[in-house]
Amino acid sequence: MAKPQYYRAKEGFGTIFEGEQIHVAAGELVRAGHPILKRREDLFEPVENFGRFDVRPEVEQATAAPGEKRS
Repeated sequence: MAKPQYYRAKEGFGTIFEGEQIHVAAGELVRAGHPILKRREDLFEPVENFGRFDVRPEVEQATAAPGEKRS
């Protein structure tokens, strides 16, 4: 399984980040490795994809492989 590239906030929460009080909304996405995740891992879940434009469609092979017969 590939390492997740994004994490989604399980619920909204407030925290101090870089000296500023911020609010992270439920469902907000954060890229893997972002400092906001440090010591807050339990507030996020890994995300494999996050929208219909993030998923690659299955593409049929256009030609037969060597020795393969196409109908």
